[in-house]
Amino acid sequence: VVDYIAIIVDEDVILMSEVVEKAQQMAMQWQAMYSETLPEQEAVNMAASELVDDMLFKQLARKMHVTISSDQIDNALENQLDTRGITLAEFEEALEAQGMDLETYRNKVIKSQLLRYEVLGLKIGGPKVTEAMARDFYNQQVASVRAEASVEIADILVATPEDADLIQLAEFRKEAEAIATLARVPGADFAALAAERSDDEASAANGGLLGKFSPGDLPEVVEGAVVKLDEGEVSDPVRTSTGYHVILLVKRHAKKVKSFEEAKNAILDQLAEEEMIRQETILLKELRRTTYIQVK
Repeated sequence: VVDYIAIIVDEDVILMSEVVEKAQQMAMQWQAMYSETLPEQEAVNMAASELVDDMLFKQLARKMHVTISSDQIDNALENQLDTRGITLAEFEEALEAQGMDLETYRNKVIKSQLLRYEVLGLKIGGPKVTEAMARDFYNQQVASVRAEASVEIADILVATPEDADLIQLAEFRKEAEAIATLARVPGADFAALAAERSDDEASAANGGLLGKFSPGDLPEVVEGAVVKLDEGEVSDPVRTSTGYHVILLVKRHAKKVKSFEEAKNAILDQLAEEEMIRQETILLKELRRTTYIQVK
């Protein structure tokens, strides 16, 4: 078999044998991950694209005098084994199933990844990820978990007539805010307050308890307020067609989530990784625009 140039990337070339080898590895990885066959032409296209990206980073690394040492590769491999909780022998077995040996993985995968991180780090000064961004991400994940959980709530209703004008509505809201303030006083008896102040006679007789609700059972505005509450917490007044509701979250039937402090480092790492990928995409787009690339 006579090898030939498949792609020219500026002053460098990618051989067809390299594309075929990469395509075969990708096809095996695809089969292992998704239990289905990756079409041959799609594998070749994906392989060619990734090899071009690797070459563009190598060229930029040469210009920036960036190199990767064997120690860096060893440390990265050790970290990957620790993260996955497997031995080197087990990892080599997994690589073999994907058509790759350890030396190839070290020199073509890990080295390429480290080279990209080094170049990106020098180009953008590292990913700009803050604790505030991590907290926002955490709150979104918590809200998602909470939104899928059933809840038990109690309610104090300040009823409003259908024909109430803006001035009257303001007065009703003021009354509901006063009730919410009383309900938040440490040691406050929500059930007694509901029996005394709620305009919903049926629930007032039961200490304001409304029962258990699955996602979608409550009005959207009420669910939006409840999802922000911790157990035992009282909401600000929530307006519906019947009036202003002061809601107590009695219990949330959701899986336990880690506290922000427990999850913070993992979230920061994830956000940093996502930001690096985003910056990598931007840089590659620019490199492809400014570099001579010819597919033979």
